[in-house]
Amino acid sequence: MSKFRQEMSQAERESKARYTVAISAEGIQDINDALPVFHSLRHQVTIPEDLPVGSSIAHIQAVDADVGSNGEIYYSLKRDTNDFAIHPSSGEVTLTRPLTEIEQSTLTLEVVAKDRGQMVYGDSPISESPTSSLRITVIPVNKYEPKIVVTKLPKLTRKDKVFAEVFVTDADEGQNGEIQSLELEEDDFSSFFQVQSLNSEGRYQVMVLQNNPLLPTMFNLTLIARDNGSPMKMSYHVLTANLDKTMSYSSLFVSSSVNVSISELTPINTPIINIAPHDAPTDALEYSVMEAEVPFAVVDGVLIVADDLDRGLKHSYNISVKSFDQQDMYLGMCHVSIFLIDENNHSPVFDQESYQVDFDENQDAGTVVTVVIASDEDEGENGYVFYSIANLNQVPFKIDYMTGVITSTELLDFETMRSRYTLLVRASDWGAPYQRESQVTVSINLAPVNDNPPQFEKVNCTGTISKSHPAGLSIALLPAVDFDSSTREIVFSEGNVNDLFYVDPSTGNLTLKRRIADNDPRFYQLKIMVTDGPGSFNFMTTNITIVGNRRNPSNGTSCADLRTSCNSLLLWQSKEKRATRRTINFLETTRIFSIAIQMHPSSTWTSPSRSLSPKIRQWAVLSLRYSPGILTKVTTAWSYFRYSMETSRHDDDIGENGEVQYYLEGNPEAFQVGISSGDVRVAANLDREANEIIELTLVAQDMSAEEPLSTKTSLTIHLMDVNDNAPSCILPLQKFKVREDLPLRASLFQVKAVDPDAGRNSSIHYSFTSGDEGKFEIDPDYGIVRLVAALDFEDTPVYNMTVELQDGGVPHLSSTCDLVVEVIDVNENLHPPVFPDFVITASVEENAEVGREVIAVTATDMDEGRDGELSYFIRGGSGLGMFMVDKFGKLLLHHSSQS
Repeated sequence: MSKFRQEMSQAERESKARYTVAISAEGIQDINDALPVFHSLRHQVTIPEDLPVGSSIAHIQAVDADVGSNGEIYYSLKRDTNDFAIHPSSGEVTLTRPLTEIEQSTLTLEVVAKDRGQMVYGDSPISESPTSSLRITVIPVNKYEPKIVVTKLPKLTRKDKVFAEVFVTDADEGQNGEIQSLELEEDDFSSFFQVQSLNSEGRYQVMVLQNNPLLPTMFNLTLIARDNGSPMKMSYHVLTANLDKTMSYSSLFVSSSVNVSISELTPINTPIINIAPHDAPTDALEYSVMEAEVPFAVVDGVLIVADDLDRGLKHSYNISVKSFDQQDMYLGMCHVSIFLIDENNHSPVFDQESYQVDFDENQDAGTVVTVVIASDEDEGENGYVFYSIANLNQVPFKIDYMTGVITSTELLDFETMRSRYTLLVRASDWGAPYQRESQVTVSINLAPVNDNPPQFEKVNCTGTISKSHPAGLSIALLPAVDFDSSTREIVFSEGNVNDLFYVDPSTGNLTLKRRIADNDPRFYQLKIMVTDGPGSFNFMTTNITIVGNRRNPSNGTSCADLRTSCNSLLLWQSKEKRATRRTINFLETTRIFSIAIQMHPSSTWTSPSRSLSPKIRQWAVLSLRYSPGILTKVTTAWSYFRYSMETSRHDDDIGENGEVQYYLEGNPEAFQVGISSGDVRVAANLDREANEIIELTLVAQDMSAEEPLSTKTSLTIHLMDVNDNAPSCILPLQKFKVREDLPLRASLFQVKAVDPDAGRNSSIHYSFTSGDEGKFEIDPDYGIVRLVAALDFEDTPVYNMTVELQDGGVPHLSSTCDLVVEVIDVNENLHPPVFPDFVITASVEENAEVGREVIAVTATDMDEGRDGELSYFIRGGSGLGMFMVDKFGKLLLHHSSQS
């Protein structure tokens, strides 16, 4: 213990006695005079690239010769990084981000060791803190097994030759992707073969070492490939060997020249003809085709097809086959002429993928609509093409089967028939043994022409109005219709004397243009015309009589209503006058349409004077289905169940036996099916987190009362994730304690949260919203909290922080959790007490009373607060027992010298 002493003397005048006392003020006990020392200045570790986040990488250790807090060590990283963290007390280095996000394969971290004395006092007697380097090498992981590909597997004969050529690859990179070896697994037959490596990397040949009569005609060999990865991976491949029997021979070829014809559809590896005679020793001879890039080869003296044939590319081949012995000595040659027979292997092809045609209505039957053209690459009858219309329903068109000319078969009317026809035109050839065909769609848009003049709904109207009838007030409504949907205009033709009346051109509303004058006629015969273009018009006549005011004058009005009577008008009739029934065609895209049906008197009508008003009926097209067929067992996968699904069904029976109803097997609560429509709909809320894949069984059953028949189909529903879950902390309130003297950038703890959604919806972004006061930061991706500014217990002992969690969904969902950090106080007594002088002299009378103050001594301490408060003690000297010192440093007489 270090002490700062003050000696005092006291002299008595007469006896000249002198006393000394030693007063001390308490100070720190140890001087921080030693630096931490690492066990090693260089550390090396090797870690795999798939090491999980949070894994420990290394432990860095250092020692300090000091005692107490001066000997306790804090570790930190010299350079700031979010990829790694070091525990401030234990020196354990951990991974905080995936290594796949780090591009370098070698990284170096500098670890700094500071004792807590340095952390507390700031300025150390030693100039610089020691460091130790940690070199981290990231090695790739051996993920894939070697892949064995046999590129050539000829038929094995009893002579030395290459049995197979093998190519071995590995999808890994670096050393993990290198092939260490390719070997044959040991068995009864492997000793007769050997694997030889070629110059090219990964290429090998399986060679026959010796011929042995004990070899069977068929057996298997197993190849084993190993890579250089760590850990090593291997793969296997089984080769099947076919061995021909030994033969004798009398000549090399069956003939010096051979002619043969084969179909162009002959499959690969099909034998064509024997080049070698039946007794030739093919195990002692080698046959080969001399021309390159021809689709033929010779195997064991048999000419075979080695590649696809196409007579469209080449009609015939002239090849030369040569024979060699085992020493590659040329023995002889045979010329082979091969002629390809044309087969019907091409379908007709249209010159367009689809046809779009506009065709005016009202053209005579037999008018040319368009021409389709298809061609066939085959020859002869295989290339002849004829055409037909393949629509199941009858259409008003036909096609010339030889020329492809499409003509109409009847007069087409835009107003009463479909406005669009889709023809399925089929082109077929005359080939054998079966025909080939192709189809194309021809869309014919029926263009309207103005062939229907507009018509008034009422004709021959009569009525009376009062002379005082106001201008602008409706007299009568004279509407007109036009089945061409043209813009129509209603105007006066004649009879509007003095320009008294006005008719609205669009609505036909008849009004007075002005008030009736005395000089205006009292009777008007108005001839009104409706027109939708030049030469297309109709007339109607309206007779109006003007009379005096017939209303009671006392009622204050002189206006009289028009009383009119009109004959009915035929709004629509078939252009074919004899027709009594018409079929109305419409497109599946039609949603709303109206039909006006007019009944009018005829010569046989019992009351011809009675008018009949037109009957207007409106229909809405609700649903059209064009996919009939027997309900078969299929699997329908949906990404998201937003709309209902319409099923197609068909039953060939009639009556109740042909009526079909649907139900879901097991009656699932979340789904319903229309009993007659088969529409599958969502009936309750769905939750992907509870059940991502839903399997339904849909049953279709007819309505037979005796023996109903049914069939089933499966429906697989894949629920896509919707961002319907906010992230949440595993613990909503987390508490941690940290020392106030921890080094900056120290990783303190990790906030852990989960989000049950999937994909980007489950990614979590961490941030502080309040309470951190600039002292802490949080890793936005992994929630690791780091210290970024110095802590001070005296300033802020507790931090209440709010962490916001936000997921990556659109729109974002978020939540918060609370984080409480308690700061642990650390002794910060940095400075010792200091007296103003080492020796102070004072005197006191010998007869002074006990308790008298001799002198006041004062020491100073630069620490603040409690660390700067001092206590005084007498530690020794000749005046020990004679004097005492109080807590304020006053030296008092404790015992009289005369007693």
